[in-house]
Amino acid sequence: MNNACPSCGAVYAVAAKDIGRTIRCKKCGTGLRVDDTGLVEDEAAAAENEADEAAPRAKKRRFTAEDRAKLAGVLDKIGGVPAALFGLGVFLTIWFFFQQTISAPNGASDNSAKASAARVKLDMDQEVRKLEDGAPEQPEGDDAKAMEDYANKKREFDKGALKKRKEIEKKYKPKLNEANDDYARTQISSAKGLWWDQYGLMFGFLFLSFGCIAYLRTDGNLVLRIVAGTILTLLFLVIFGKFSGCRG
Repeated sequence: MNNACPSCGAVYAVAAKDIGRTIRCKKCGTGLRVDDTGLVEDEAAAAENEADEAAPRAKKRRFTAEDRAKLAGVLDKIGGVPAALFGLGVFLTIWFFFQQTISAPNGASDNSAKASAARVKLDMDQEVRKLEDGAPEQPEGDDAKAMEDYANKKREFDKGALKKRKEIEKKYKPKLNEANDDYARTQISSAKGLWWDQYGLMFGFLFLSFGCIAYLRTDGNLVLRIVAGTILTLLFLVIFGKFSGCRG
């Protein structure tokens, strides 16, 4: 039985049980059918393959002049490009400015997490200090027998205290680790929130600046151009003051 593709010679494992089965050659893509003699080219599958190859590929849709006209119409309805840039800048600036104000209580969360970790550590230290309450008292005088008894009792007490100390530390270790992890996560979350707010304000200022510049470049309303120039000047003053370390 022929087990090779008639077109490219690629070999396939076919047997009598596969008679009537149709496959497509993985090497050349020819449609094949298994008959009594082995692999033969299947005309129906070949015709389908040729039709697929002849079919034109779908063209990617491009941004046409009609699409540009629609976009221009939408921009005209909202006042043009200057209004769109200015509005987006105002939105971002106001949103992220008040986000900083709203997120200000996060400092209290940091302090709370830090206090929680300190409280767990304090509870552990208090339990450890309580172990010293039952320590034997050192006898007065030079009685050798009393001093020997004291040394033996002190040795036994220290041995027991060390064992209890390890048990206390083992008991508080998960709580202390959890409290420290909470504090670290709170700090990371606060730092990320602050960076997002700063980036949001930066983009808000950028869009505001572009909007003001766009208003200044047009021949529109004189009042709008004066307002745009004033806002642009204030933006530059704010940015200069922030980066120079000045505080209002």
